[in-house]
Amino acid sequence: MEILPRVGLQAVLITGLIGGIFALVAVIIIGIGIYVRGRAQASKRWPMVLGQVIESRVTSSSSSEGGTTYEPHIQYAFDLGGQVYHSNRVAFGGFVSTSNPRDAQKHTARYPVGAVVQVYYNPANPPDATLERRAGNAGFLLAFGGLFLVIGCGLSGLPAALYVARLFIP
Repeated sequence: MEILPRVGLQAVLITGLIGGIFALVAVIIIGIGIYVRGRAQASKRWPMVLGQVIESRVTSSSSSEGGTTYEPHIQYAFDLGGQVYHSNRVAFGGFVSTSNPRDAQKHTARYPVGAVVQVYYNPANPPDATLERRAGNAGFLLAFGGLFLVIGCGLSGLPAALYVARLFIP
């Protein structure tokens, strides 16, 4: 009776390659999440100026499968020393498109056209501005990247461990 399943070298190499691809994608996703979170953290030191919402609407796009996704589009303007700047960032990491238009409308309802808003801007680059100093979907990116990393390590490590173990356990 065999204790361990037989795993060939070819299977180890193929699953290792697939696992490596998963791990690479995971590192990229986690890197983006860390970057977004870092930008949100840095914006907490930025100065604030009052601005005004000049556009607030829900945009829609159709997918190749026939579905429709919705996303809020909010643009605002603010004045710094006589220079007017425009931005459309509400929070770092953006908004994830949704198939429910009401989700997108909730965001545009918070920022109607003409509303006076607090704008936090990067003093070294004023067009780099945001309305909310939060990381948006960074938590999702970190969790999703972590899941990919676990899958990638599992795909890479388990078959290799079984292959090596078969060398020592008949």
